Amino acid sequence: MTKIRRKTEPSDEFGPYTLEPVHRPLRYTLAERRARFRLAVRSDQRNEIRANACIASTINQSTFRHLLQSHCQCLEFFSRNLQKESSVEAAQNERVAALLAEVQVAILVTQGENWPTATMQAFAETPEFDLLFIMNDATEKFQNLLKHPQVTVFLDAREKGKVETFEISRVLIQGVAIEIERDSAEWDAMKAVFLKKSPFEAPFFKFPTLRMMRVQPKRLSYAGADRVAFKAEF
Repeated sequence: MTKIRRKTEPSDEFGPYTLEPVHRPLRYTLAERRARFRLAVRSDQRNEIRANACIASTINQSTFRHLLQSHCQCLEFFSRNLQKESSVEAAQNERVAALLAEVQVAILVTQGENWPTATMQAFAETPEFDLLFIMNDATEKFQNLLKHPQVTVFLDAREKGKVETFEISRVLIQGVAIEIERDSAEWDAMKAVFLKKSPFEAPFFKFPTLRMMRVQPKRLSYAGADRVAFKAEF
């Protein structure tokens, strides 16, 4: 193929115009074109793989950061709740301990064959809120405890409260009674705890028929004169 190009100097033979050949690019064979196509496809595939890898890396990093942030937030949330619960439990323990230390006698309820039996008893408490009672082995309450160790203990500070508005601190404790072996190391230790709170009960310890029971609490229900109330399980 040729194109027409104007000459700077006119010519009589060909006039003011002349023909000049136009160079085309080299033509590729079919095999070469196929090879170049395959190279192009492979290049595109490699580029696509790199792009996908970058996207995946970005997504994975973003997801990891999001999960890590969520995990840290969860840990912080549970940590705050645990601290709050620990603070609440400490305040509740103080209330129960203060009431037990203030009161001298409690109502001990045991389960008989047909009827429950309620008796007013002097008692003592341990730091774990275990309650100590003494009784004669021939009494109905002691026989009830041997058969049905599940008991209920109720005590209140009505002397310092307002009965007409029921502003009275009180607690109901339910637990399991266990007999302390007489003249054992535990007996001597719990006897000292009991007499420290109730020294007027000392004369009863000279009787060989005296028994000491330890009530291990399982749950309690507390209500304060200031209307603060809560329940707890051990």
